[in-house]
Amino acid sequence: MFRRFFDMTASLASTRHHPLPREVEQARQQVMQSIQSRLNSEKTLAERFADGLVRWFGSFSFGFLHVIVFAIWILINTEHFPNIPVFDPYPFNFLTMAVSLEAIFLSIFVLISQNRESQIADLRQEFDLQVNMIAESEITKVINLLAYLMDHLNVPYEQDPELQRMMRPLNVDEIRMELEGQLRLPKSKITPQGVALVPPSEIKES
Repeated sequence: MFRRFFDMTASLASTRHHPLPREVEQARQQVMQSIQSRLNSEKTLAERFADGLVRWFGSFSFGFLHVIVFAIWILINTEHFPNIPVFDPYPFNFLTMAVSLEAIFLSIFVLISQNRESQIADLRQEFDLQVNMIAESEITKVINLLAYLMDHLNVPYEQDPELQRMMRPLNVDEIRMELEGQLRLPKSKITPQGVALVPPSEIKES
């Protein structure tokens, strides 16, 4: 009977006070779309121009245009069209210079666009972090409430170490120290499965 009451209480709490995962994801997407729309509306003219060029640079028409231009250029300057004078004979030094300058400007426009996208990605990561921390706090609160119900119903749970760990609030400083330790982790502690976690006691201040 206690177990049935416990399951019903947990189901009711999760249904009434916590949205479904699909609703949470939809809400997150709506917020991110709203933020991204606002940031896009705040773009300067130069940033809009750079974004438009970058989108065109990544299109098939841009590559096809270069193939046509290079082919015509080479055919003209190798005397395949006698009526058109040669203006850049082999080894096509002017074409080489033009392509080099184009590569420089392409890199500049791509970097401008990437900087903007990087700002949006950083904002998205910060938003996800804040949502995850709020969710962690709410889950911890729900677990403590359920533990209170279990204690009220005389259901033993003190011998469950995992439950005891989940009842503790998230220690942000401990996670930060673990991440800082991973950044200074020697290669000998990197396992095939990934980077090994370093306990805070093993972290040495640099």
